[in-house]
Amino acid sequence: MISMDKQYKTRDGNDVRLLCVDGPGRKPVVGFVGNIHLIFRWSINGHYDSPDEDNYNDLVEVKKTALIQGVMFYYIDGDGELKVDAATSGRLQDYYRQFWKQRNIKFTETPFEVEVETPS
Repeated sequence: MISMDKQYKTRDGNDVRLLCVDGPGRKPVVGFVGNIHLIFRWSINGHYDSPDEDNYNDLVEVKKTALIQGVMFYYIDGDGELKVDAATSGRLQDYYRQFWKQRNIKFTETPFEVEVETPS
């Protein structure tokens, strides 16, 4: 069910500005798509045409991403693979610290992937 307190795009990625979700008729959701100054209408479930077929103008909720900042310890092993310190403790961590680099990182978590950005 489409709600005014959420953000939407069309299935093909255009921004949507909702005007109301309680309009008259079979398509009570009303809004603008992108920079087109035409009014679009959708069903209460966000379908532009048939609920049985996807349409590029269907509404898709924009999921918010969370920004998390922290510190990650890592090193490159003999095979050139990145290894991350998940739970190294005590003396082992002290011993391996000479091989590790410390970087401040920030990453965003999206529903299916983690994007990592390292500062320059």
